[in-house]
Amino acid sequence: MNSEAREQAAAWLVEFRSESPDAATRVRFADWLRASPAHVSAYLKLATLWEDVAHLASQVGPDALIELARAEEGNVIPLSAASEIGMVDSQPQSTASGPHRKRTLHLAAAAAIAAIAAGGALWWTTERNVYTTALGEQRTLALADGSTVELNALSSIRVRFTKGERRVDLFSGQALFNVTHNRMRPFVVVAGATRVADVGTEFAVARSATSTIVTVVEGVVLVSTPESATQAGASAAMPTIEVTAGEEITIAPHVVTRPHKTNVATATAWTQQQLIFDSTPLSEAAAAFNRFNGRRLRVEGTALQDLHVSGTFPARDPDSLARFVLFLRDQPGIEVQESDNEIIVKPK
Repeated sequence: MNSEAREQAAAWLVEFRSESPDAATRVRFADWLRASPAHVSAYLKLATLWEDVAHLASQVGPDALIELARAEEGNVIPLSAASEIGMVDSQPQSTASGPHRKRTLHLAAAAAIAAIAAGGALWWTTERNVYTTALGEQRTLALADGSTVELNALSSIRVRFTKGERRVDLFSGQALFNVTHNRMRPFVVVAGATRVADVGTEFAVARSATSTIVTVVEGVVLVSTPESATQAGASAAMPTIEVTAGEEITIAPHVVTRPHKTNVATATAWTQQQLIFDSTPLSEAAAAFNRFNGRRLRVEGTALQDLHVSGTFPARDPDSLARFVLFLRDQPGIEVQESDNEIIVKPK
Protein backbone atom coordinates (compact mmCIF):
# COMPACT_ATOMS: atom_id res chain seq x y z
CA MET A 1 0.00 0.00 0.00
CA ASN A 2 1.65 3.30 -1.00
CA SER A 3 1.97 6.03 1.63
CA GLU A 4 -0.24 8.54 -0.20
CA ALA A 5 -3.15 6.09 -0.49
CA ARG A 6 -2.67 5.09 3.16
CA GLU A 7 -2.77 8.68 4.42
CA GLN A 8 -5.81 9.56 2.32
CA ALA A 9 -7.62 6.41 3.48
CA ALA A 10 -6.93 7.35 7.11
CA ALA A 11 -8.38 10.82 6.54
CA TRP A 12 -11.51 9.41 4.94
CA LEU A 13 -11.90 6.87 7.74
CA VAL A 14 -11.95 9.65 10.30
CA GLU A 15 -14.32 11.66 8.08
CA PHE A 16 -16.93 8.92 8.24
CA ARG A 17 -16.29 7.87 11.84
CA SER A 18 -16.49 11.30 13.42
CA GLU A 19 -18.92 13.17 11.16
CA SER A 20 -22.24 12.71 9.43
CA PRO A 21 -21.03 13.28 5.85
CA ASP A 22 -23.27 15.25 3.54
CA ALA A 23 -24.09 14.29 -0.05
CA ALA A 24 -21.19 16.28 -1.50
CA THR A 25 -18.73 14.51 0.81
CA ARG A 26 -20.07 11.12 -0.19
CA VAL A 27 -19.66 12.01 -3.86
CA ARG A 28 -16.05 13.05 -3.27
CA PHE A 29 -15.42 9.82 -1.38
CA ALA A 30 -16.92 7.74 -4.23
CA ASP A 31 -14.76 9.60 -6.75
CA TRP A 32 -11.68 8.94 -4.63
CA LEU A 33 -12.45 5.22 -4.45
CA ARG A 34 -13.00 5.02 -8.23
CA ALA A 35 -9.72 6.80 -8.90
CA SER A 36 -7.62 3.72 -8.06
CA PRO A 37 -7.95 0.12 -6.84
CA ALA A 38 -5.21 1.06 -4.37
CA HIS A 39 -7.63 3.48 -2.70
CA VAL A 40 -10.23 0.75 -2.20
CA SER A 41 -7.63 -1.64 -0.82
CA ALA A 42 -6.18 0.98 1.53
CA TYR A 43 -9.56 2.00 2.93
CA LEU A 44 -10.75 -1.57 3.54
CA LYS A 45 -7.55 -2.54 5.30
CA LEU A 46 -7.57 0.50 7.59
CA ALA A 47 -11.26 0.01 8.38
CA THR A 48 -10.61 -3.53 9.61
CA LEU A 49 -7.79 -2.26 11.81
CA TRP A 50 -9.73 0.65 13.29
CA GLU A 51 -11.13 -1.08 16.37
CA ASP A 52 -7.75 -2.51 17.43
CA VAL A 53 -6.05 0.82 16.90
CA ALA A 54 -8.70 2.69 18.88
CA HIS A 55 -8.13 0.32 21.80
CA LEU A 56 -4.37 0.88 21.63
CA ALA A 57 -4.86 4.66 21.59
CA SER A 58 -7.00 4.47 24.72
CA GLN A 59 -4.24 2.57 26.52
CA VAL A 60 -1.14 4.57 25.57
CA GLY A 61 -2.63 7.96 24.72
CA PRO A 62 -2.69 9.81 21.40
CA ASP A 63 0.69 11.54 21.76
CA ALA A 64 2.45 8.29 22.58
CA LEU A 65 0.76 6.57 19.65
CA ILE A 66 1.86 9.30 17.27
CA GLU A 67 5.45 8.95 18.48
CA LEU A 68 5.19 5.18 18.11
CA ALA A 69 3.96 5.56 14.54
CA ARG A 70 6.80 7.93 13.71
CA ALA A 71 9.35 5.54 15.19
CA GLU A 72 7.90 2.50 13.42
CA GLU A 73 7.17 4.08 10.05
CA GLY A 74 10.61 3.18 8.76
CA ASN A 75 9.83 -0.50 9.36
CA VAL A 76 6.92 -0.58 6.97
CA ILE A 77 7.78 -2.76 3.99
CA PRO A 78 7.30 -0.74 0.79
CA LEU A 79 4.75 -2.21 -1.62
CA SER A 80 5.00 -1.46 -5.35
CA ALA A 81 5.71 2.25 -5.07
CA ALA A 82 3.82 4.11 -7.80
CA SER A 83 5.58 6.36 -10.28
CA GLU A 84 5.09 10.07 -9.72
CA ILE A 85 4.83 10.77 -13.44
CA GLY A 86 1.34 11.94 -14.33
CA MET A 87 -0.04 11.56 -10.84
CA VAL A 88 -3.18 13.56 -10.11
CA ASP A 89 -3.65 14.73 -6.53
CA SER A 90 -6.96 13.47 -5.13
CA GLN A 91 -6.33 14.46 -1.53
CA PRO A 92 -9.66 14.48 0.35
CA GLN A 93 -10.81 17.82 1.71
CA SER A 94 -12.01 17.86 5.29
CA THR A 95 -15.30 19.61 5.99
CA ALA A 96 -14.49 20.16 9.68
CA SER A 97 -11.94 22.48 11.23
CA GLY A 98 -10.32 23.32 14.54
CA PRO A 99 -7.47 21.86 16.62
CA HIS A 100 -9.47 18.85 17.81
CA ARG A 101 -10.33 17.84 14.24
CA LYS A 102 -6.72 18.31 13.10
CA ARG A 103 -5.39 16.26 16.00
CA THR A 104 -7.91 13.48 15.30
CA LEU A 105 -6.79 13.28 11.68
CA HIS A 106 -3.14 13.13 12.73
CA LEU A 107 -3.95 10.44 15.26
CA ALA A 108 -5.83 8.35 12.71
CA ALA A 109 -3.02 8.58 10.17
CA ALA A 110 -0.39 7.80 12.79
CA ALA A 111 -2.42 4.94 14.24
CA ALA A 112 -2.90 3.47 10.80
CA ILE A 113 0.83 3.69 10.08
CA ALA A 114 1.65 2.01 13.39
CA ALA A 115 -0.84 -0.77 12.77
CA ILE A 116 0.45 -1.32 9.25
CA ALA A 117 4.03 -1.42 10.54
CA ALA A 118 3.05 -4.12 13.01
CA GLY A 119 1.32 -6.21 10.35
CA GLY A 120 3.54 -5.27 7.44
CA ALA A 121 5.14 -8.68 7.03
CA LEU A 122 1.78 -10.37 6.55
CA TRP A 123 0.61 -7.80 4.00
CA TRP A 124 3.89 -8.11 2.14
CA THR A 125 3.24 -11.83 1.73
CA THR A 126 -0.18 -11.28 0.19
CA GLU A 127 0.39 -8.10 -1.85
CA ARG A 128 4.03 -7.90 -2.89
CA ASN A 129 3.27 -8.64 -6.55
CA VAL A 130 0.24 -6.38 -6.95
CA TYR A 131 0.72 -3.25 -9.05
CA THR A 132 -1.82 -0.47 -9.48
CA THR A 133 -1.95 2.89 -11.22
CA ALA A 134 -3.86 5.95 -10.11
CA LEU A 135 -5.91 8.52 -11.99
CA GLY A 136 -3.79 9.84 -14.87
CA GLU A 137 -0.84 7.58 -14.05
CA GLN A 138 0.81 5.20 -16.52
CA ARG A 139 3.55 2.79 -15.59
CA THR A 140 5.98 0.34 -17.24
CA LEU A 141 7.02 -2.77 -15.31
CA ALA A 142 10.03 -4.97 -16.07
CA LEU A 143 9.22 -8.53 -14.98
CA ALA A 144 11.74 -11.07 -13.71
CA ASP A 145 11.69 -13.10 -16.95
CA GLY A 146 12.55 -10.10 -19.14
CA SER A 147 8.95 -9.45 -20.21
CA THR A 148 7.47 -5.97 -19.80
CA VAL A 149 4.01 -4.70 -18.91
CA GLU A 150 2.70 -1.23 -19.67
CA LEU A 151 -0.22 -0.27 -17.43
CA ASN A 152 -2.73 2.38 -18.37
CA ALA A 153 -4.25 4.69 -15.76
CA LEU A 154 -6.66 3.14 -13.24
CA SER A 155 -5.37 -0.38 -13.80
CA SER A 156 -4.42 -3.18 -11.44
CA ILE A 157 -2.54 -6.46 -11.94
CA ARG A 158 -1.00 -9.25 -9.89
CA VAL A 159 2.12 -11.11 -11.09
CA ARG A 160 2.66 -14.72 -10.03
CA PHE A 161 5.48 -16.78 -11.56
CA THR A 162 5.96 -20.52 -10.97
CA LYS A 163 8.28 -23.07 -12.55
CA GLY A 164 5.65 -24.10 -15.08
CA GLU A 165 3.77 -20.85 -15.75
CA ARG A 166 4.12 -17.08 -15.81
CA ARG A 167 0.76 -15.65 -14.78
CA VAL A 168 -0.62 -12.12 -14.60
CA ASP A 169 -4.12 -11.43 -13.26
CA LEU A 170 -5.66 -8.27 -14.72
CA PHE A 171 -8.14 -7.04 -12.13
CA SER A 172 -9.10 -3.85 -13.93
CA GLY A 173 -8.01 -1.47 -16.66
CA GLN A 174 -5.67 -1.92 -19.61
CA ALA A 175 -2.24 -3.47 -20.04
CA LEU A 176 0.15 -4.06 -22.95
CA PHE A 177 2.33 -7.16 -22.61
CA ASN A 178 5.64 -7.70 -24.43
CA VAL A 179 6.48 -11.30 -23.62
CA THR A 180 9.91 -12.94 -23.63
CA HIS A 181 9.86 -16.23 -25.52
CA ASN A 182 9.80 -19.40 -23.38
CA ARG A 183 7.83 -22.29 -24.87
CA MET A 184 8.30 -24.44 -21.77
CA ARG A 185 6.90 -21.75 -19.50
CA PRO A 186 3.78 -20.15 -21.01
CA PHE A 187 2.82 -16.57 -20.21
CA VAL A 188 -0.84 -16.39 -19.15
CA VAL A 189 -3.03 -13.35 -18.56
CA VAL A 190 -6.28 -13.93 -16.68
CA ALA A 191 -9.03 -11.30 -16.82
CA GLY A 192 -12.07 -12.58 -14.97
CA ALA A 193 -13.23 -15.71 -16.80
CA THR A 194 -11.00 -14.98 -19.81
CA ARG A 195 -7.57 -16.61 -20.13
CA VAL A 196 -4.98 -15.47 -22.70
CA ALA A 197 -2.05 -17.86 -23.22
CA ASP A 198 1.15 -16.97 -25.07
CA VAL A 199 4.78 -18.08 -25.32
CA GLY A 200 6.38 -14.95 -26.75
CA THR A 201 4.62 -12.05 -28.44
CA GLU A 202 3.05 -8.64 -27.83
CA PHE A 203 -0.61 -8.15 -27.03
CA ALA A 204 -2.95 -5.85 -25.12
CA VAL A 205 -5.81 -6.74 -22.79
CA ALA A 206 -8.49 -4.27 -21.71
CA ARG A 207 -10.94 -5.26 -18.99
CA SER A 208 -14.09 -3.33 -18.14
CA ALA A 209 -17.18 -4.14 -16.11
CA THR A 210 -18.94 -5.54 -19.18
CA SER A 211 -16.27 -7.06 -21.42
CA THR A 212 -12.64 -7.99 -22.05
CA ILE A 213 -10.88 -7.01 -25.29
CA VAL A 214 -7.71 -8.77 -26.47
CA THR A 215 -5.64 -7.12 -29.23
CA VAL A 216 -2.61 -8.93 -30.68
CA VAL A 217 0.24 -6.71 -31.87
CA GLU A 218 2.69 -9.47 -32.80
CA GLY A 219 2.57 -13.26 -32.79
CA VAL A 220 -0.34 -15.49 -31.78
CA VAL A 221 -2.30 -15.98 -28.56
CA LEU A 222 -4.88 -18.53 -27.48
CA VAL A 223 -7.93 -17.06 -25.78
CA SER A 224 -9.92 -19.38 -23.51
CA THR A 225 -13.47 -18.37 -22.68
CA PRO A 226 -16.22 -19.73 -20.42
CA GLU A 227 -17.95 -22.82 -21.76
CA SER A 228 -21.23 -20.90 -21.81
CA ALA A 229 -19.91 -18.26 -24.20
CA THR A 230 -20.62 -18.83 -27.86
CA GLN A 231 -18.89 -17.15 -30.74
CA ALA A 232 -21.03 -14.50 -32.43
CA GLY A 233 -22.51 -15.98 -35.56
CA ALA A 234 -21.72 -19.57 -34.54
CA SER A 235 -23.82 -22.13 -32.74
CA ALA A 236 -21.09 -24.22 -31.14
CA ALA A 237 -19.30 -23.39 -27.92
CA MET A 238 -15.84 -21.91 -28.53
CA PRO A 239 -13.80 -22.39 -25.34
CA THR A 240 -10.42 -21.70 -27.06
CA ILE A 241 -9.84 -19.26 -29.92
CA GLU A 242 -6.64 -18.41 -31.79
CA VAL A 243 -6.02 -14.71 -32.32
CA THR A 244 -3.17 -13.59 -34.59
CA ALA A 245 -1.22 -10.36 -35.14
CA GLY A 246 -3.41 -7.45 -36.17
CA GLU A 247 -6.57 -9.08 -34.83
CA GLU A 248 -8.86 -8.29 -31.93
CA ILE A 249 -11.47 -10.25 -30.02
CA THR A 250 -14.10 -9.11 -27.52
CA ILE A 251 -15.35 -11.39 -24.74
CA ALA A 252 -18.60 -10.45 -23.02
CA PRO A 253 -21.02 -12.50 -20.93
CA HIS A 254 -22.43 -15.30 -23.09
CA VAL A 255 -20.96 -13.97 -26.34
CA VAL A 256 -17.54 -13.79 -27.98
CA THR A 257 -16.89 -11.99 -31.25
CA ARG A 258 -14.93 -13.61 -34.04
CA PRO A 259 -11.30 -12.47 -34.24
CA HIS A 260 -11.28 -9.58 -36.69
CA LYS A 261 -8.74 -7.20 -38.17
CA THR A 262 -8.23 -4.01 -36.22
CA ASN A 263 -6.06 -0.92 -36.20
CA VAL A 264 -3.46 -1.94 -33.64
CA ALA A 265 -2.04 1.59 -33.42
CA THR A 266 -5.46 2.90 -32.45
CA ALA A 267 -6.04 0.14 -29.91
CA THR A 268 -2.73 0.84 -28.17
CA ALA A 269 -2.67 4.63 -28.63
CA TRP A 270 -2.97 5.06 -24.87
CA THR A 271 0.66 3.89 -24.55
CA GLN A 272 1.57 7.11 -26.42
CA GLN A 273 -0.74 9.13 -24.18
CA GLN A 274 -3.27 9.54 -26.99
CA LEU A 275 -7.00 8.83 -26.98
CA ILE A 276 -7.92 7.74 -30.49
CA PHE A 277 -11.53 6.87 -31.23
CA ASP A 278 -12.49 5.19 -34.49
CA SER A 279 -16.23 4.60 -34.46
CA THR A 280 -15.86 3.89 -30.75
CA PRO A 281 -18.97 3.42 -28.56
CA LEU A 282 -19.61 6.56 -26.53
CA SER A 283 -19.45 4.62 -23.25
CA GLU A 284 -15.92 3.37 -24.09
CA ALA A 285 -14.81 6.88 -25.05
CA ALA A 286 -16.14 8.18 -21.73
CA ALA A 287 -14.23 5.49 -19.85
CA ALA A 288 -11.03 6.48 -21.67
CA PHE A 289 -11.42 10.13 -20.67
CA ASN A 290 -12.23 9.15 -17.09
CA ARG A 291 -8.80 7.54 -16.70
CA PHE A 292 -7.17 10.94 -16.99
CA ASN A 293 -9.72 13.40 -15.60
CA GLY A 294 -10.99 13.86 -12.06
CA ARG A 295 -14.20 15.32 -13.45
CA ARG A 296 -16.00 12.21 -14.63
CA LEU A 297 -17.90 11.83 -17.89
CA ARG A 298 -21.02 9.70 -17.39
CA VAL A 299 -23.32 8.37 -20.10
CA GLU A 300 -26.82 7.97 -18.68
CA GLY A 301 -29.32 5.36 -19.82
CA THR A 302 -29.17 2.91 -22.71
CA ALA A 303 -30.52 5.07 -25.53
CA LEU A 304 -27.02 6.24 -26.51
CA GLN A 305 -25.48 2.77 -26.69
CA ASP A 306 -25.50 2.82 -30.50
CA LEU A 307 -23.78 6.20 -30.71
CA HIS A 308 -20.19 5.89 -31.96
CA VAL A 309 -17.58 8.65 -31.99
CA SER A 310 -14.31 9.29 -33.81
CA GLY A 311 -11.44 11.66 -33.09
CA THR A 312 -7.97 12.04 -31.57
CA PHE A 313 -7.31 13.72 -28.23
CA PRO A 314 -4.08 14.12 -26.20
CA ALA A 315 -4.77 12.21 -22.99
CA ARG A 316 -3.00 14.66 -20.70
CA ASP A 317 -4.26 17.87 -22.31
CA PRO A 318 -6.76 19.44 -19.88
CA ASP A 319 -8.59 20.97 -22.85
CA SER A 320 -9.25 17.59 -24.48
CA LEU A 321 -12.27 16.79 -22.32
CA ALA A 322 -13.70 20.28 -22.87
CA ARG A 323 -13.38 19.90 -26.66
CA PHE A 324 -15.03 16.49 -26.53
CA VAL A 325 -17.93 17.89 -24.51
CA LEU A 326 -18.39 20.70 -27.04
CA PHE A 327 -18.53 18.05 -29.76
CA LEU A 328 -21.24 16.17 -27.84
CA ARG A 329 -23.28 19.33 -27.34
CA ASP A 330 -23.41 19.76 -31.13
CA GLN A 331 -24.86 16.28 -31.69
CA PRO A 332 -28.62 16.05 -32.25
CA GLY A 333 -30.66 14.29 -29.60
CA ILE A 334 -28.00 14.68 -26.87
CA GLU A 335 -28.24 16.71 -23.69
CA VAL A 336 -25.14 17.55 -21.62
CA GLN A 337 -25.37 18.58 -17.97
CA GLU A 338 -22.24 19.76 -16.13
CA SER A 339 -21.43 20.09 -12.44
CA ASP A 340 -18.23 20.47 -10.45
CA ASN A 341 -17.83 16.68 -10.11
CA GLU A 342 -19.13 15.21 -13.33
CA ILE A 343 -20.48 15.68 -16.84
CA ILE A 344 -23.69 13.79 -17.58
CA VAL A 345 -24.53 12.89 -21.17
CA LYS A 346 -28.08 11.70 -21.83
CA PRO A 347 -30.69 11.68 -24.58
CA LYS A 348 -32.94 14.69 -24.90
